[in-house]
Amino acid sequence: FSRKTCRFERSTTYSFTIKRNALKESNSESFNNQTRTELEQERIILDELESELLKNSIEALNQKNQTNQILAKLHADKREAEQEKEILSELNILLSINQDRIEQIKKDHETSHTANIRTINELENQKEFLVQLNQSFKDVIEKLKASNDSLQENLTNSEKKYDKLHSESIEQGKIIKEQAVHLNKKQSAIISLAAVGICAIALTSFLFLTAMVGQQYKVEKIGTMQTGYVIQNLKGDTIDTWLSWRLVSGTPLHIGITNAQKYPDKIPLIKEVIESEQAIQIDDSLLQKGPKGSTSTYYLGWQGALKNSASTKTLLYIPTDLTIIDSPHGEGEITITLTDDKSGDGYSGFTKSIADDSQNQILKSTITIYSANTLQDEQFKAILRHEIGHALGLGHSSAQEELMAPNIVTAYPYISDCDIKTLVNLYDGSKNSQVTCDK
Repeated sequence: FSRKTCRFERSTTYSFTIKRNALKESNSESFNNQTRTELEQERIILDELESELLKNSIEALNQKNQTNQILAKLHADKREAEQEKEILSELNILLSINQDRIEQIKKDHETSHTANIRTINELENQKEFLVQLNQSFKDVIEKLKASNDSLQENLTNSEKKYDKLHSESIEQGKIIKEQAVHLNKKQSAIISLAAVGICAIALTSFLFLTAMVGQQYKVEKIGTMQTGYVIQNLKGDTIDTWLSWRLVSGTPLHIGITNAQKYPDKIPLIKEVIESEQAIQIDDSLLQKGPKGSTSTYYLGWQGALKNSASTKTLLYIPTDLTIIDSPHGEGEITITLTDDKSGDGYSGFTKSIADDSQNQILKSTITIYSANTLQDEQFKAILRHEIGHALGLGHSSAQEELMAPNIVTAYPYISDCDIKTLVNLYDGSKNSQVTCDK
């Protein structure tokens, strides 16, 4: 519209100029009047065009302002959309975290459900056993009653015999009868007491033999202790793989304590966890690993567990000589550091292993025990046993009753057959450090 208006304005102005010049050159009055009339008409047209042009300019300016307002609103909407996108991204992250937590809760629930089923099955087995035991006692009582009836019958026969003798000799018969009655009653009482005593001894022996072995090793109120470990290669990158030591056969594995002088009361506990060779027996039902009466072997220290595992020939040498050293500067293949500080991640113990990932070889392991000043002795030994397992190459176990579970909750935190079996397989080339149990 603006282009047409401008062309029209230029053509009209040009025509007006020509006619104005013609007016100056002409002397004719009629021509002047006609030209003046045309000029007036054209001036009116020009005024209208100018007015319309101004109006169009104002409208164009208004449209430009509206366009700018729309653009500003679009920019604001874009910023809001970007902010909403960021919020949605954060919500997605929170959703992912919540989903992970839900999955963990679900797994914990399934594990708890499995444990409850095991407990119910165990109770059912115990119920059946008690029913059988009750039936056995009933059978014993019936046998005792039958024996008592037999004795009473013998006593009656004896009385009859004594009565017959009594008829032959009154005085002698009386004496014999009194002695016989006294003797038979005493014999019956002795036999009954003996039977009751035998049953009591049998019952006591049975209960003693069927008592759950290993209850004396239960750790009361161990609580829940969270653990963690990480494996890094020589570049410092975190890796997820299996690892083992590669030592020459017979070479000792040195375990250093970096700040032993600060914790003198912990040194005997550390030595027990590392050097003890004591093996103990624990009833499987106490850990929901089997029926009552079956037992498994556990070790209080890694020295005994490693010697047991080394009895099986493996591809790689399982270190059996654990030597404790003072390590103020981090000397030794494995170092233990105790601290009163709390872990920011809530760990009671944490192990970091440096590895040559080209050979899956452990080069150095560092164990940190947090809040060492507040841990009870049994808690301290349990978490240290767990972390030394990591330092030797073991991963976590999915079984909550195991020492190598991510969270130590078991009341029997000792080195199990499962740990030994996994260690043997690991050093025999299984390429798997996850602790698994058949029981």
